[in-house]
Amino acid sequence: MIEEWYPEPRLATPDEFAEAEHRFQNLYGYFVGFLQSQDPDDGTLQALQEELNALDEHLGENGPFIAGEDFTAVDINVVPLLDYNFFEDMPNIRTYCESMWSRSSITDTTPADEYIIAGWEQKLNR
Repeated sequence: MIEEWYPEPRLATPDEFAEAEHRFQNLYGYFVGFLQSQDPDDGTLQALQEELNALDEHLGENGPFIAGEDFTAVDINVVPLLDYNFFEDMPNIRTYCESMWSRSSITDTTPADEYIIAGWEQKLNR
């Protein structure tokens, strides 16, 4: 519906990146699983690491955005999970984050840290 009102820029992911969109759309679940985990050996850290490695590789091969040259809704969903300070050993994610966090459309719509922390506390204290 939003695309009918505002057809440009197009936020839908191009078909050739549908698989990547589906995969990285689920990154949030990996973060939550890891943060909720009480067992360091349950595989949640490894699963999150594998997804982040896949994202880093994907961005290196296809970037600058998840859908190549197109900034799409999947980028909007993924970037709030990423802070480039944590990705020194993943250069493609780091470059992606630096690029994304320089966009006013991202920085102007990001809530203050205390709201982010409060939101995660609610999620983790269930």
